[in-house]
Amino acid sequence: MPVTAVCIALGALMAVQVLAQHQLSAKGMSMRGGLASRAERLVTLYSNAQRQIEDLRKELYDARVKINLYEEEKIDVAQLRGDLRNYKMAVGLLKARGPGIHLALDDSEAEGAGDSPSNPFIVHDYDILAVVNELRAANAEVIAVNGQRITPFSAIRCEGPVIQINGVAIGSPYEIEAIGDPKVLTSALELPGGILSQLKPLKIKVTLQKVDSLALPAVGEEPRFRFAHPSVVRKGS
Repeated sequence: MPVTAVCIALGALMAVQVLAQHQLSAKGMSMRGGLASRAERLVTLYSNAQRQIEDLRKELYDARVKINLYEEEKIDVAQLRGDLRNYKMAVGLLKARGPGIHLALDDSEAEGAGDSPSNPFIVHDYDILAVVNELRAANAEVIAVNGQRITPFSAIRCEGPVIQINGVAIGSPYEIEAIGDPKVLTSALELPGGILSQLKPLKIKVTLQKVDSLALPAVGEEPRFRFAHPSVVRKGS
């Protein structure tokens, strides 16, 4: 029974109780004959009302307890859902949207530029890794390179003339996008002596711009654990 209905019924029964007490008090001394049976009915009514009032009081108390438990559970569920969403975002299982920066890196057209791993005039895996690390240090929340989401499990490495990220081969130009504070991210990349200042003298084409809204993809596959297992910490250990 809803709490409101319980309260209404409880009030009505208490009114009956008061009426029964009043009538018994006013008429008690003058009752004779047929009035005695009426007094008995009022006594019965009074007793029944007492029992029903106690039952309704208990039901009202139980209803309040259930409501409190429901409200507490509702808050916990909302918090758990928020935590789960954040964890999924952190490992790249959710698409992301927000402001940030767009950085394009393209191989130099200078003479001698080629596909040799030792050629300083092309973009290497360690260049992209340096950019990603700089962005992370500047609190970038989500990063993607050529549509590949960067996660704690991502590997960035050279594979012949191309770079592999998440096991997918990508080539120049390299489009690096990061969600975070555009001003902070831009300042971090443009630091004197930073990664971009090292690439520009090599004629690597660098284009950096702030973006009001980026839409970055999720990872293609969920991470799988074969050897690692959660470590349960027991109280007192």
